[in-house]
Amino acid sequence: MCGKLSRARSHLELAKVKGGGKKDGPAVNSIATWTFDAVEGGKKTKVTMRMAFPSAAERDLIVKEYGAIEGGKQTLERLGEHLRNR
Repeated sequence: MCGKLSRARSHLELAKVKGGGKKDGPAVNSIATWTFDAVEGGKKTKVTMRMAFPSAAERDLIVKEYGAIEGGKQTLERLGEHLRNR
């Protein structure tokens, strides 16, 4: 789903259970949740991206080894660019 949310549907949540890791590295599991909420009377959409991990150590590994925070920022920038260019 792209673009603005309608007034009838002012909230949408998508979740995905993920597992993975680097070759020969530890496996890391997480739940990624994207939430889309209509704001300003449906004129704009607020996007919230969250990842939940079984432990703080697994979260820290993903932040350090995979650059998860920077990756999340880049993903949101690409989404914004895509929506501006459609």
